[in-house]
Formats: sequence, structure tokens, C-alpha cells
Amino acid sequence: MALAQALAQRYPQATIALVARDKMTVPALCAAALEPRIAKTYLVRHLVSWRSVAELEDYSCPLASLVPNALRAADLPKIARSIEPRAVIVAGTIDAAGRLLPRGVAPYTEYREQPAWDFDTLSRL
Repeated sequence: MALAQALAQRYPQATIALVARDKMTVPALCAAALEPRIAKTYLVRHLVSWRSVAELEDYSCPLASLVPNALRAADLPKIARSIEPRAVIVAGTIDAAGRLLPRGVAPYTEYREQPAWDFDTLSRL
């Protein structure tokens, strides 16, 4: 968040996009929710929800992606919706076991089934 603040001060007309993949997507989503200067968030292989972790006995997501008692307040899809109208693009959602989920299961407004992480994709954000 400090980086977003510094970029906004130095380049006030710039659009700030936050991109993350795998285990960094949950912290990135939370940072985007807290920092209104982040205009776009692109998450690749994003954990579908904290509920999916709670429902699975043998999960593979890192403990750093979990927040104690978070489900009492919100889950990841609700946090993503709270950021709107700023863009939150999820490219490839995974369940708590790390399996890629199909479009019909992903509860995100802007969802891309292919978890693209290449120069062309990132430069078009």
C-alpha cells in the first residue's frame, strides 16, 4: 500500500494496477480493498474463497492466505465485490486443494478461465 501511495504522489495521472499470482493473490486482494488508488487488480490462480479452505480437511493453500475469523465478516468474493467499480480480474480460480475451477464455479464478476501470466496479458491491463 505504501508503494501505491508513493506512485500516486509521483505520477498523479497514472493508473495503478496490482497484479499477483498464486499465494500472493489473497494479500493483493486485501490490499486493493484497503487502497482506493489501486484502479485495477489482476489475480492469477486465486483462491476461490476462505470457505473452501474451511470445508476441506486437507488444503494446500499457504497459512499466510488465511485470516483468523475472517468468515464472520466476509469471504474473498465479497471483498472483491466491495472493490467495484474498480476492476478485479480473476484469471483462473483454484479451490483449497489447488485445483483449477471452471467458470461456472468461480464467483467473480470478471473471470477468465485461462490463468495467463505473460507480457501481452499484463501489458493490456
